[in-house]
Amino acid sequence: MKELIYKLLDIASMGRGLQRTINGHSLRLPTRYFKYFPETYEADNFAFLHESCKPGAVIIDIGAHIGLFSVIAAQVAGKSGKVYAFEPAPGTYALLQKTVSINHAGTVIETFQKAVGKANGKITFFVSDNRADNSNSLVNYKDDRSLHGIDVAVTSIDDFVREKNISRLDFIKIDVEGAEYDTLQGAVHTLKHVRPACIVAIHPEPIAAKGDSLEAIYDLIAGCNYRITLDNKDFSKAALLANTELIDLHIYPN
Repeated sequence: MKELIYKLLDIASMGRGLQRTINGHSLRLPTRYFKYFPETYEADNFAFLHESCKPGAVIIDIGAHIGLFSVIAAQVAGKSGKVYAFEPAPGTYALLQKTVSINHAGTVIETFQKAVGKANGKITFFVSDNRADNSNSLVNYKDDRSLHGIDVAVTSIDDFVREKNISRLDFIKIDVEGAEYDTLQGAVHTLKHVRPACIVAIHPEPIAAKGDSLEAIYDLIAGCNYRITLDNKDFSKAALLANTELIDLHIYPN
């Protein structure tokens, strides 16, 4: 029955998805997924994006999923800005492209079917059969989920910034399900010299499963001379080490 409803909605919308208003931004989302994003979805993260970016901003979205953040980032950056969106899972990447298309955002958003880590190359990425699973990861850490590994291209932020000759970078969103340390290791030069503000989604369980540590992540960020905050308050190393839940750190260049 659900499949029939989704097909009818897709026909009724002429393949253009359904309109939603999220944190004041009007956009269209693929019919199957629009219901998962309430009006105030991740309000703190989008407030941070607005605080950090103005028209003309350059933004990197790592772990772009189906493209919600990328499209809103493109609206913030405007026609003179640029959004680079990375999503390695093939099914999810197709949805990302769909979201960009139905929002007519292709002149601002450039998409890449790549993972982001500490160096260029190839890597195994674990995906589920659910096209829009938001827990696809470089880390296979849950026994209760049916995942299979695929080979994907991987780049680093530093390599990408150098290859694209990016001299201005206002904002990076990092949501990589356990590969946070690798991604940050591959961004040290950019963090130290280009100085973007960042959202870093911290996933303690897959981080530990990969063999990385929250302490190493904190030290790397602090070592790049960034202020680390949660809920608009300074967030200490001790607080991070005690945390066991998914959290979104907002980091600012000092």
